[in-house]
Amino acid sequence: MLVTTDLDLTHGSVVQFYIRFGCMDSDPFSGDGPVLLQHSSDGGITWALLAELVPDPSEPQRTQHITLALPAQGLPAFLDMGTGIGWLLRPGSVVEPVCGHVQPFLHFTGRDGYRLAETPDIVMTQNTFIQFTALLACKEPAPCFEVEVEYSVDHGASWWPLRPACLPSDPDCTEYWMSSFLTSDLFIRPSPVTMLAPARLR
Repeated sequence: MLVTTDLDLTHGSVVQFYIRFGCMDSDPFSGDGPVLLQHSSDGGITWALLAELVPDPSEPQRTQHITLALPAQGLPAFLDMGTGIGWLLRPGSVVEPVCGHVQPFLHFTGRDGYRLAETPDIVMTQNTFIQFTALLACKEPAPCFEVEVEYSVDHGASWWPLRPACLPSDPDCTEYWMSSFLTSDLFIRPSPVTMLAPARLR
């Protein structure tokens, strides 16, 4: 068993470590059981299971993100202000001016790999809006791709689209709006995006 010292997560939001199964690349899979990742908030008296870490023969090297459930009174609001500070996870990205604009954007280089950016948990109220500026391409014709804006209510275990489309073809829609999928050909210049938080979040 390996236990860390108490961690002060007041100003830190990510705990990162590496784990290796076995000693040699040719035989990395031990016959022992899984490694249990647990946390305690009462000095080790009780423990809660976060994940069972097991080797995967098909993917010996992988990154696994696990979000720790935090108390509601400790959840910060998300405010980026062009610095990149306030993101929980944004692997492979940098914050820099792009496309000749002075304002910095959260920017991913290239189109390879799985790209994502995740905020910390946000406390929602009845009047909460989600607003940001999107720039998905620098010039026309833009390469065709989509950015999904999703939310989670179980600390990242599952995700749902922030807003499904409501179009005139749907007789149940009394108001019309596009979905929370942002397409590159519509965002070739900085454009504000405003979405009302779903009712289940408020």
